[in-house]
Amino acid sequence: MHGKLPAGFGAKLGRGMAQAKDAYRDRRSDTPLARVIAEAAGRGCMTEAQIATCLARAWRMQQSECLLPGAAQALRALHAAGYRLVLASNTRRSESARRQALDRLEVESFFSGIVVSSAIGCAKPEPAFFKAVREATRGAPTLFVGDSFRRDVLGAARAGLAAIWVAPTPQPRLRHSFGITDAVGRLPALLGVES
Repeated sequence: MHGKLPAGFGAKLGRGMAQAKDAYRDRRSDTPLARVIAEAAGRGCMTEAQIATCLARAWRMQQSECLLPGAAQALRALHAAGYRLVLASNTRRSESARRQALDRLEVESFFSGIVVSSAIGCAKPEPAFFKAVREATRGAPTLFVGDSFRRDVLGAARAGLAAIWVAPTPQPRLRHSFGITDAVGRLPALLGVES
């Protein structure tokens, strides 16, 4: 960026994102999102075209997936113990792209369903997203696991789902309401499943 972001950038960006919600959720192009960012930043910062180029580069970098340490073993153990696993993600990528990524990572067979915001038109922490997750679990008791306290844990709790927060630093004061672990690989032990 050239120069500093103007005062009030965050508020302008938030208003622009709210107004452009339907356009940028469609995800066919980064143009609506780049336009919102450029308008919020004002003159003297990056152009809409420069922002669109940066966004495209960021999405490409995001394509190089990898699993968190211990995740494959945890998924295998939970699947073997009879848990129905559903991937639920805020993403601009399609469900088929997510399935292909899971297949490349050799964990696709552990998942019985996938819920992606790009396909259903809403994202965590919106209640409609968690309704789609419930539908994907076909009425089975659901435990939502995520790394964002606001989007994943509070969103799930507001939708009536139990939740586990994968937090880098466990916070004991929150243990009364939510399960907390510092690594995905520790989920089986937290749930009493041998891995």
